[in-house]
Amino acid sequence: MRTILFSTERDTIESTETYFYLLILIPLSLPWTAFLIEGLVKARKLRLRSTDSLDQLLVFALAWLVMPLAFFSFSGSKLPGYILPVLPAAALIAGERLTRFLSGDRDGFWAMRITGALFGTFAIVGSVYVVRNGSLSFECLAMIAVPLTITAIICIFWSHRKTASALLVIFATFAALVVALNCGVASFATRESMRLILSIPGT
Repeated sequence: MRTILFSTERDTIESTETYFYLLILIPLSLPWTAFLIEGLVKARKLRLRSTDSLDQLLVFALAWLVMPLAFFSFSGSKLPGYILPVLPAAALIAGERLTRFLSGDRDGFWAMRITGALFGTFAIVGSVYVVRNGSLSFECLAMIAVPLTITAIICIFWSHRKTASALLVIFATFAALVVALNCGVASFATRESMRLILSIPGT
């Protein structure tokens, strides 16, 4: 139990950088990182003593997000899993900005375009990496890269189609994860099987 709760010295990342968890939060909040950042920027306009239920919820979510980040950021031993409890708060903040975007708020257009740019970057960089590495088959690469590319194009150039853009982001994210996991596991199993066969004496 002690190992589960506090990890081990080998698993703990020793870091003196106070911004470590901010960097970790960026990939953990994908694919809505841009909306989270927009929500944090807009948080300066929140009224702490407001009687509006939405403002109260956002203030609560902001405190939920900031306090653990601040606490663990000054810790000498850092483990990415320590900030997993703040992800629901990040989802609330990002979700509020996404809801405003879908309801007609023009501020969300740039967040959606940035999301599209991230998807395009992942498609290009990921494809180059996979081609050089040969870790996935061409079919798997195409099933990942094509939805990401289509989503990037729609989000960047047709972000006024708000519902379509949001649904495409969700679909492309899940499709890429499912295909990557299935193809990655198969590729890993094949490599491990070959390694095991080669390690047997006389083969």
